[in-house]
Amino acid sequence: MTAFRSRCRGCLVGAAVGDALGAPLEFLTKPQILERYGRVTDFVPVSPGHPNAGLLPGQFTDDTKLLVAMAEALIPGQDGLIGFNEAVFVSRLVAWYKSGDLRCAGKATKAACKALLKGRSPGESGVPDSLGGGAAVRAAPLGLLYSLGNDYGPILMKECQGSTIITHKDARAVGATAAIAGAVAILKGAIQPLSAKMFLRSVSTFSAGAEGLAAEGLGESREYPDTFGAKLDRVRELLGLSTERGLHALGNGGSVMECVPAAIFAFVNSPRDFEHSLFTAVNSGGDADTLGALVGALSGAYNGIDAIPERLMAQLEDRDKLIALADALAAAAA
Repeated sequence: MTAFRSRCRGCLVGAAVGDALGAPLEFLTKPQILERYGRVTDFVPVSPGHPNAGLLPGQFTDDTKLLVAMAEALIPGQDGLIGFNEAVFVSRLVAWYKSGDLRCAGKATKAACKALLKGRSPGESGVPDSLGGGAAVRAAPLGLLYSLGNDYGPILMKECQGSTIITHKDARAVGATAAIAGAVAILKGAIQPLSAKMFLRSVSTFSAGAEGLAAEGLGESREYPDTFGAKLDRVRELLGLSTERGLHALGNGGSVMECVPAAIFAFVNSPRDFEHSLFTAVNSGGDADTLGALVGALSGAYNGIDAIPERLMAQLEDRDKLIALADALAAAAA
């Protein structure tokens, strides 16, 4: 297996592992997690009455369902065309919604699915001013398909916007999607050791460009005080702190203004250590499944699938399907 294919597999499988690890811990505080489970380093049962009750250890939430839909929309069909296929993505999104297997899906994603079912176009279905993590958490496959070099950077930026506004019609959400897609695009081919400052600078530049273009395209004023770019810049300011303190400073809530910068910080603070980055992130609580999925995708894209503990992969839902999707994306990218 090539290093590139290993990294593609690591990205998608890592995202699902992080999602499944964090699912029982979502909405809990760090003290509550310690009281119920201790420090979580393996899949644990979901407590009765929890919003994710019904999921078995190793099963993931809506976050990975959305990731799979995105990956399927990027794999070339019979026409051989490579890139984001809006029609395929919408069909997967609507089919998932109609199945009822929503697994604690976010409000904006559910509202967008309802709008699509009522006949709204993908350009009109997104919820304005929505900052939930549902778009950013499905962005990793975009980064696997494209690089930031040559002519691909502008294409990736455009597809970050087009795929985001189907559910989340906000320039800041587009900036967050671009941050994850751009980070994965860099990490899948990055040499080791990683230069944290150079990596963060590149991600910030790409994300800010996407946020700015989206604001113009959506007719938004860029005078709101909390741009995503400003939040992302905080990651560089916090370098040198422990992962726990950095996550506390950035927040671990469901808004992309918190979960995306927090995930990038958790990864870049220990880029060679998949387990430390991921376990520290999910044990902080909050939006633990989304945070875990993002950290798992980033670390998996950098370290490859061999960095993921076998005990976690052995129990992971749909592992073989995720590996097959990763291999298809690797072939398309090549």
